[in-house]
Amino acid sequence: MTINLIWAKSHNNVIGKNGVLPWHFSKDFNYFKTTTMGHPVVMGRKTADSLPQNLKGRRNIVLTRREGYDREGFEVMDIDDVLELEMTEDIFIIGGKEIYDTFLPYADYLFITVIFADYDGDTYSPNYVIKDFKLKNIIHEVEDGIGISFLNLERIRNY
Repeated sequence: MTINLIWAKSHNNVIGKNGVLPWHFSKDFNYFKTTTMGHPVVMGRKTADSLPQNLKGRRNIVLTRREGYDREGFEVMDIDDVLELEMTEDIFIIGGKEIYDTFLPYADYLFITVIFADYDGDTYSPNYVIKDFKLKNIIHEVEDGIGISFLNLERIRNY
């Protein structure tokens, strides 16, 4: 099965500010929901804590070093458990930055929303090597006068 990383970034590579997205675009939220629905989503504790509740219709998995983390609708796993889960299911890594960086070497696909505007932030997009991926699909939209592109990149495997 596959490991998929999904994130939204601004034109200046911001993905977060103070633990939340610095924008609100319904097209981006709908894309995220549609793309991840029915699949396990893997996140760090801070990302989980930023959500008002678990993401419905998805298995919510939290990676944390914090002992005894317990929140209804979320389950705690370690990296090895997630990699084992990937053997039987397509999984989506949904943040934060440290979790993206951890799973980027394993990523089969990247689902990147590009918001064509600059935002202030304190967290930036994962650094991936573009030549390691090929563009599988792209969709262009506009919301509130701002361009939004949904990119799906597939890792190039040289077997």
